[in-house]
Amino acid sequence: MVLLTTLIRFLAVAAVVAAAPQPFKVAFDADDVQRMKDLTKGTLLPEKALYSATSSQFGISYNKLAEMKSLLENLDTNALQDKLNGEPMFTSVIDGYTIQYVHKQAADPSKAIPIILSHGWPGTWYEYYPVIDALVKGDGKGGPTFNVVVPSTPGFGYSTNPGPNFTNYDTAELYHKLMTQELGYKNYGAAGGDFGGVTTYGLYNNHSECALAHFWTLPYFPLTFDMLKQQYPIEAARLTSFEVNGQQITNEWLLKQMGYFQEQAFRPATIGLALQDNPVGQLAWIGEKYVSWSDPAAGSASIGSQFDTQRMVEFIAIYYLSKTFQSSVFQYTRSGNDFLLTASKSQSKRPFAQSVFNYEILRVPKFYTERLGNLQYYNTHGHGGHFPGTDQPNAVIADLRESFAKLYRP
Repeated sequence: MVLLTTLIRFLAVAAVVAAAPQPFKVAFDADDVQRMKDLTKGTLLPEKALYSATSSQFGISYNKLAEMKSLLENLDTNALQDKLNGEPMFTSVIDGYTIQYVHKQAADPSKAIPIILSHGWPGTWYEYYPVIDALVKGDGKGGPTFNVVVPSTPGFGYSTNPGPNFTNYDTAELYHKLMTQELGYKNYGAAGGDFGGVTTYGLYNNHSECALAHFWTLPYFPLTFDMLKQQYPIEAARLTSFEVNGQQITNEWLLKQMGYFQEQAFRPATIGLALQDNPVGQLAWIGEKYVSWSDPAAGSASIGSQFDTQRMVEFIAIYYLSKTFQSSVFQYTRSGNDFLLTASKSQSKRPFAQSVFNYEILRVPKFYTERLGNLQYYNTHGHGGHFPGTDQPNAVIADLRESFAKLYRP
């Protein structure tokens, strides 16, 4: 009996050890790299643009795609791999799903704020690469330091591809277990945008351990400008010039750029299979979003942006080399209905924060944001768009430091 009890205890300990976070390194397959470059080089663009070479009126411009194609042909994938592996990465198996993530802790983890940053489509965890170190190290002036966790969303990068009915709220449940059970944090903060904003809302709305949520975009599906005026005529008449500009940008996206959303929500296999092994196709399909959803000056040091064409190509190379383009577009089938269609109020009484970037496509006015609940921090920025972690890293760092210093109370 003693022997049996000892064996059971040993197996229980072994199971815990097996379930512990495992160190992870990206290892691009040499054959996949060569195929990516051969396919890219072998894809012939037309000798000249059909209409304007520089216009993005009809999608990605001829010149931009040609620039991306050249950069991908010559991409130093070893340098990119080393850069990715410069961050401490791990995998954890939670409820049968493998989650790949960065987990970087401050010099004194016990005094740092745990925070999980969530991305959407067509993002990757690499979107937050420019902000990780600064958040971990702090400002050196007594401001907060962070223990930063940045997962690859299920179906992206090296995380498990989930089933067709798996939602962003299911992702939130995995992330909550990652933070509390796997990594041992009693409380934590969360931040994100796009589908990552919905995941952040799932953490904030459903778990009191999430002591503060900071959004780039809210879990709302935005209204057209006409709908906003019809439903909220008094508030719409009081919009600031910044908010009016935001509604116009959102209107453009809703009325003229939603084709991809319909395709990926209802026919994801078509575009997924067509482009899974087509690097130039991915450059065009994803690259168009990077360009049109970002600040027109994206990549310019004058506005503090790191989202230049080289970085965009690196993002897309990660999609191709991790072989997750098809599974990533299925995110719209799985989660396209996760956005809130009305100004619903969260059940959480905890504070939340928002940073709004001028060229963001998923914009709602501040009065609409306030209907979500306990809004305690709100900041606007004249630059940046849908990928602020790379497009406006300094603003993201400053806002997170400020909102968490003011509002984070475990």
